[in-house]
Amino acid sequence: MRSLLALPIILLVTPALAQFPPPGVYACTSAGVPFGELTLFVAGDYSFKDAGGSTASGQVASAGSDVDALSGPLKTLGLKGAFG
Repeated sequence: MRSLLALPIILLVTPALAQFPPPGVYACTSAGVPFGELTLFVAGDYSFKDAGGSTASGQVASAGSDVDALSGPLKTLGLKGAFG
């Protein structure tokens, strides 16, 4: 009986978990040209290192595969992105 209840709960939770890119280090490119490195942490926190080596941090939000900056240098630059 418990396994029958667990399956619907897992199916309901899985789409919510899949909507945010997993924590890790991502290369940032524009038209194939690298311009920085994005490190994503849990809860939407990030650290961004530009091509010159300067770092700053902020927060991002995600919907589907789209990522939008809420604060920090990515918001200042007006950058939006996607992961795949």
